[in-house]
Amino acid sequence: MKKIEALERENAELRQWVEQAKSALDALKSGGVDAILSNHTVMALPGAEEPYMTFFEMMHGGGLTCDNDGRIMHSNPFFSELVGISADQLRGRYFISLIGADEQAKAAAVLSSDGVAETELHLVSTDGDRVTVLLSKAPVHYQQQNFMLLLVTDLTRVHRAEEKLRLFSEAIEQAGESVIITDPDGTIVYVNNALLDITGYSEDEVVGQNPRMFKSGAQDLRFYRKMWQAITAGENWQGKLINRKKSGKTYPVMLTISPIRNRDGHISHFVGLQQNLEEFEGLQNQLRQAQKMEAIGTLVGGIAHDFNNSLAAMIGNLYLARKEARMMPGVVARLESVETLAYAASATIKQLLAFSRKAVVSMVPFSVVPFLKEIVKLVQVSLPENIDFSLQLCDEEIQVKGDVNQLQQVLMNLVNNAIDAVRAAPNPAVSVSLQCIDVDADFVEGREGCQPGRYACLAVADNGTGIAAEHVEHLFEPFFTTKEQGKGTGLGLAMVYGAVKTHGGFVDVLTSQAAPSGTTMRIFLPLSQIPVKAPDSVDTSVCKGNGETILLVDDDERVLTVACELLESLRYQVVTASDGIQAIEQFQAHRSEIVLLISDVVMPKLGGRELVRELRQLNPDLKVILVTGYDKSAALVSGYSGSSDIIISKPYSASRLSQVIRDVLAGSLPSV
Repeated sequence: MKKIEALERENAELRQWVEQAKSALDALKSGGVDAILSNHTVMALPGAEEPYMTFFEMMHGGGLTCDNDGRIMHSNPFFSELVGISADQLRGRYFISLIGADEQAKAAAVLSSDGVAETELHLVSTDGDRVTVLLSKAPVHYQQQNFMLLLVTDLTRVHRAEEKLRLFSEAIEQAGESVIITDPDGTIVYVNNALLDITGYSEDEVVGQNPRMFKSGAQDLRFYRKMWQAITAGENWQGKLINRKKSGKTYPVMLTISPIRNRDGHISHFVGLQQNLEEFEGLQNQLRQAQKMEAIGTLVGGIAHDFNNSLAAMIGNLYLARKEARMMPGVVARLESVETLAYAASATIKQLLAFSRKAVVSMVPFSVVPFLKEIVKLVQVSLPENIDFSLQLCDEEIQVKGDVNQLQQVLMNLVNNAIDAVRAAPNPAVSVSLQCIDVDADFVEGREGCQPGRYACLAVADNGTGIAAEHVEHLFEPFFTTKEQGKGTGLGLAMVYGAVKTHGGFVDVLTSQAAPSGTTMRIFLPLSQIPVKAPDSVDTSVCKGNGETILLVDDDERVLTVACELLESLRYQVVTASDGIQAIEQFQAHRSEIVLLISDVVMPKLGGRELVRELRQLNPDLKVILVTGYDKSAALVSGYSGSSDIIISKPYSASRLSQVIRDVLAGSLPSV
């Protein structure tokens, strides 16, 4: 603002020079030369007395006298300096010769006019520069002589100052930060477009008001009193506060207020610069969320490893138990039920890994309508009889690309939440619906992660009590729950959010606690045009071996024992080791017999990747199957050369393991 003040002062001085020239012409019009001389206007007249010649020579502007043909009779030093030609060289030269060829006709029209005239044109100096000037001409009759008086005012600095002012003005108008200027009493005299865009007010609604119109109530009176004390004392003040828009919505800003002083040093105005922090705080929230997800991911990774090891041992034992109890159908049925539950637990772990972004999801195109129908069958099995459940499907064929297991878990979580929400409702109702929605730019605004396009919208609605406004923004945070202790982990909606993000979609929440109360959770998934393939049939056959020797390595004793028994039941010879160091010793002892290595990836002393590198130095053709309780993508890292080795996840079924072993030994690598 100090720069603008200086420019304004300079501009005022320059314009004062212009006004001096014009006042001389006005004097000529009203009182002639005598009036000019009596007012000591700085002129140069042939034969004028010495005092007036001195004024003429010293005036801060170009002065010339010319005869009626336009030949220069006398010029002052300012004009000589302006064109770079001495007064002696100018004398007798036609004034019009100092004008560019394109403007000589305009200059001639001024010189030949009968009365006082003026125009803006360009002088050409000796170095070729074009100087913008205001040419003012007046005819003079003095001491029986007729001649012309020319005043030439340099406008270059005036225009330069005006351009600087224009640039400063445009910069303030177009600035992304809000600018507000008040008088010393706090009355708004100016706001820029950024403030109007952010607040939603018009200029007429703001100018003349006090900035307290933006108060949100988030700051107390003491906060504003300290601010006012600082700025009235001539100090700069900066702080963060919450302002209110015309719509009533609040927004955070970083405000800097500075005093503007006049020439006397007194405060004439205050200028406030507001930086809108909405986007910045949004990014901060995303960073905090990412950090939470990273912490959860680390926790989930460790849980998944231990849990999957336990499930691997459990499923292996169940397979062996079913074999021994094959003559007892009732026992086999119960064991199969337990096995189904074990695989369901494994699917939950996969969902946790996907939620923490530590799992590779299987994204394939599929039809949504049959997918929903299958989920509804699962829901209705455990649905309380007093709940009115409905399914509304559109007639349009809808396809998305996604992981069926993940999306099944998403829908089940939402439906279970809806069922919990209506337990106390007088007429409990839950609905699941599907429709296609065209998302436009207006819909996108204010919705994080939303892009325009065509989406499949899966909605789960209930007529419960709704969600309190202060809870809505925390719904998808890990471990946030409004349920009673022991009835919710706070991970369900966080998993929903993570899974939907993985699929390139977004989640929208509509809720109301006023009648009719209820909540609708809408999942938007981008449509897919890729043709849907028929699902592959699952091969559950068990492939037997021919007595080949396998080196089995795992640091979990339970998994090692069960896996050994399982492989032996498949007619393989098994050599076991509980870590990588022991595995190398066993391989050296049975090198001629071992045809396949099955090793856990993460082990103490020497992990699976390092073990493969060591054994491949002894036998480059060694066939390998890596097994992991973590995400499969973590099994291969930069620098590991065995990228073509098979990796399978725990827990695995006996049929799956047997088929992979068969294919690896046969040299045909299956897709796993």
